[in-house]
Amino acid sequence: MAIPFLAIILSFLFFIVEQFRPYWIGLENYPKINDGLDFYIESSIIFGGIIALIIIAEGIISIVNKKQIDDVSKLSFIVTIRSMNRYSLLVTYPLTLLCEELLFRGIVFNLLLENTSIFNAIFISAGIFGLYHIHILIAYKNPAITLVYIIYSFLLGLLLGRVVLYFGILACWAIHLILISYIYLRLNSLFSGNKEAK
Repeated sequence: MAIPFLAIILSFLFFIVEQFRPYWIGLENYPKINDGLDFYIESSIIFGGIIALIIIAEGIISIVNKKQIDDVSKLSFIVTIRSMNRYSLLVTYPLTLLCEELLFRGIVFNLLLENTSIFNAIFISAGIFGLYHIHILIAYKNPAITLVYIIYSFLLGLLLGRVVLYFGILACWAIHLILISYIYLRLNSLFSGNKEAK
């Protein structure tokens, strides 16, 4: 049920991006998609990447379910969901992800793009984005969860490096927000289910 709903939302999002493409942040520096078929090919590639990341997330969640649910329940966003802090959910959280996009897909990606190829810029910026999540180790002292964050963030960075080239930073922010919210909401439902089972 979630994937068809997500497909409708993302199709609408890509349609809006196409209509307002000249106004999105950062697009003037990147290759343009020709009107017509190229736009839909790129949209399909990106949509496939999103589906792949959801499937990977589901695999990670099933592992977490068996091994480290108590550690995951202490993650800040899950605590925020459980306390229903509306300010954090509606303001702080989306703004944090927007700032990450402006930093990693804006400043870092652009600096790399000026000095190397598109492939290298995507790969290196994704690596830096993954390593940025080492802060999870400092906050939660769990190497396994930290490694999962780093690897998943790297894969997300690869996808968003492609997104920013053709759709801009705001599209990266929207996809980042949708994917990470999906994961945290799934983890929260998992934690709530396990708690009720006990």
